[in-house]
Amino acid sequence: MLSISSHIICLTDNIAYGVYKYAHEKGLTVGKDIHISGIGGYDTSSILTPELSTVAYPYQHAGEEAVRLLLDDNSVTKLKLGYSIQKTNSFSA
Repeated sequence: MLSISSHIICLTDNIAYGVYKYAHEKGLTVGKDIHISGIGGYDTSSILTPELSTVAYPYQHAGEEAVRLLLDDNSVTKLKLGYSIQKTNSFSA
């Protein structure tokens, strides 16, 4: 059985969806018995109960900047785009 402080950080939100399903099948309450977070910031994360905590990354902006850097003749090799943490009741300390 899981310990009281079971926290799972998934590589992607899609993987976190599977962990939600597994927790539900085992009778665990997300946000109480188990804490789950993903990475991706997908819109579909909001349909879960509770909503999935996630780290959102600006994928479209990153792609646009990558194309711009490839097409421009400059020496920029790194670009910091940032991210945002969307914390919900699925993940708490």
